[in-house]
Amino acid sequence: MDNRKKSISLLESANIPFEIIEHSKKVYTCAETAVERKVPLDQVVKTLICYDKRKNVNVFLVAGGQSLNQKKARQHIKSNKLKFVDRSILENDYGLIIGAISPLLMIGKGRLVMDQYLQTKDFLTISSGEPGSGIKLNSQDLIEYLDCEIGDLV
Repeated sequence: MDNRKKSISLLESANIPFEIIEHSKKVYTCAETAVERKVPLDQVVKTLICYDKRKNVNVFLVAGGQSLNQKKARQHIKSNKLKFVDRSILENDYGLIIGAISPLLMIGKGRLVMDQYLQTKDFLTISSGEPGSGIKLNSQDLIEYLDCEIGDLV
């Protein structure tokens, strides 16, 4: 089962309403994604995966136009070290596609933390796990389903 089908299956199993947004082409950046989905950049969720000092996996979710503030992220997870997981590990060990990482596919694989700004949006779009489509859903439904922490990350 490909990443898109896994993401859809997870949402359907949880009875969470969502909409698939098909892209006219494969996209790998948040700016391109916002154009394809016809949404503001701040409603595109960027999924960033890092190790802390103990090699624990941390999944940070920030708005597409924002950058992760590593100092704030380290403070939130109470670690003095933060390192992005190498592309080869994300692709080979997790089966993820860089530029199309669905936070749904990281449930149970790491600590999920969402920037507090995202919870102010009525809806968000996340990657389906494949670069040719996204998923639009209510922000509170996403927060509850991911069971993620909320923090100041940008």
